[in-house]
Amino acid sequence: MILDYIIAFLVLSALSVLLHYKLVKAYPFMDLEKEFGIWLTGVLMCMGAPLFEEGIFRYQLRKRMLSIYFIAFALACIVISNLTNDYLKFFTFIAFLGLAIGANSWLGSMSKIRGYKVWQKLYGYFFYLTALVFAYAHLSNIKGLTIADPSFIFYISAQLFAGLSLGYLRIKYGLIYSILFHAAYNGLLFLLMAFS
Repeated sequence: MILDYIIAFLVLSALSVLLHYKLVKAYPFMDLEKEFGIWLTGVLMCMGAPLFEEGIFRYQLRKRMLSIYFIAFALACIVISNLTNDYLKFFTFIAFLGLAIGANSWLGSMSKIRGYKVWQKLYGYFFYLTALVFAYAHLSNIKGLTIADPSFIFYISAQLFAGLSLGYLRIKYGLIYSILFHAAYNGLLFLLMAFS
């Protein structure tokens, strides 16, 4: 957790310097306290977000079939969020769903040992991609920021590192530990926000 806070501090410091010298565009962060009030913001940050996000982003890390569908769905959502044509959005979603069904069928058609070995080789990609999707999902916390602006990486780097840490905790110790870590991480951020 200390390492996550150090990374967050370094990333925010670098972003502050870049913003000060106008090397990147400033985007406002979503003001949850103003929108929901202090108490509901605390509940959302310390209980709601950890339960919801860990259930979405980390639960599937121990489930092969769910991991494949999660990645396909997440990539489809990312592509769709950058499209304007509704028909193209629909066909993109169908294409990614078809890829997920095909990948699961392909792995399922192998012997258990062979399927396990293939999954082991691919698992690292799924793990890191899950952390990237977690970070990408946090773009919604920053008003107006999209991946069209390369500075988005500075805004979501702390979440990327946190996603890796939470994924590690999920794999090594179980889902409850990633939920508790996420709650503690957000809890300190909430306290800093509430008393600043």
